[in-house]
Amino acid sequence: MRRTPSSPPLVHATRVLALGALLGTASCAQVLGLDEFQDCDADSCSGVVWAKSFESHELVFAESVRVDSKGNILLSGIFQGTTDFGGPPLVSSHNAFFFAKLKPDGSHVFSRGLSVADSDGALASRLSVLPDDSLVLSGSYAEAIDFGSGVTLTAPTADEDGCFVARFLSSSELIWSHNLFTGTGRLTVMDSSATHDGDVVLVGFFDGEVRLGSSTLTTASRDAFIVKLDGETGDVRWNLHLGGPEATMTTIEAMAVAVDRDGNIVVGGRFT
Repeated sequence: MRRTPSSPPLVHATRVLALGALLGTASCAQVLGLDEFQDCDADSCSGVVWAKSFESHELVFAESVRVDSKGNILLSGIFQGTTDFGGPPLVSSHNAFFFAKLKPDGSHVFSRGLSVADSDGALASRLSVLPDDSLVLSGSYAEAIDFGSGVTLTAPTADEDGCFVARFLSSSELIWSHNLFTGTGRLTVMDSSATHDGDVVLVGFFDGEVRLGSSTLTTASRDAFIVKLDGETGDVRWNLHLGGPEATMTTIEAMAVAVDRDGNIVVGGRFT
């Protein structure tokens, strides 16, 4: 594509943040996909500002990352055992959610764990950062989830996972928490993005029958959804069902979402 000198850049980024899971040890050169025998030095890791790992004697898996207006880094995921993000260790005897905040240099600000009643009932943690640097966290859980200070949520049905969405202050205190859906089906959030006016958009997929706000979505296979929540209250503003309620041979999953400065929503995913 030809561009004139006055054309805006197609991609503009001053820093790129990457995260993942690691078994064993590796230099940041290896993480960047360079020769596995190279050391991590100024040449082999050109442009790397810093790299660090978070240890657990059992499991720690980061699933989502965002950067706030001050350059602080927000992480969320699942862990088991004892996990150290640089502050007081998080401890859980079974899978639990975590979210953590690091300064731009990688040093610890806070880290919190959210326990789940079922031993394998924590998965698909996703977060987004609102314009005031508060954060919205979502995830799928089994039976019940504990937000601390006596605040808990219970899954809508005993046989299916629930899906929570919660907003926290930039200092990690809970503002509100809700079950994203009710009904006899199952719903999973795969990505979320904040809007510039302080709301949040979540996308993912669902099976069976789920109720989002005042709307009931039904599918005979697996379909995708988009839902926009009021950032102040967590209430559903609107939702969209992507797929055919009676289609039995087609699956649609929304996997990623982005919102531009004008509020336009871009969704990516997959289908069969």
